[in-house]
Amino acid sequence: MNPTNYIIDWWRRRHRGSPRIHKVRIYKSAAALPDQLPRRVLAVAGDPAAWAVMECPCGTGHQLRVRIRAHGQATVWDLNQAEGRPTLYPSVDFDSTGRRCHFWLRNGRVVWSR
Repeated sequence: MNPTNYIIDWWRRRHRGSPRIHKVRIYKSAAALPDQLPRRVLAVAGDPAAWAVMECPCGTGHQLRVRIRAHGQATVWDLNQAEGRPTLYPSVDFDSTGRRCHFWLRNGRVVWSR
């Protein structure tokens, strides 16, 4: 990860507001997703949409994969893509050894849990 991007993300998390997700890109399947997504892009994979994938806005370099729709079942997360500014409901909660990222994505803006 570019050190400048890390510093910018660190500053935004703590002082300046929230990073934005500027673009939504559609892929036919999760297999068609690139290994590395551009920053501030939400990739939606599947037809109908099954996955929302993005680089975590915390800036530490891990990728988040949110299952929007379970196999053959009802929607798990609600994804609204009005005017290219995505909203995911409920919140995204990534919890790994020593790291937790919990936020809401509303109209392309990341709102961190306090």
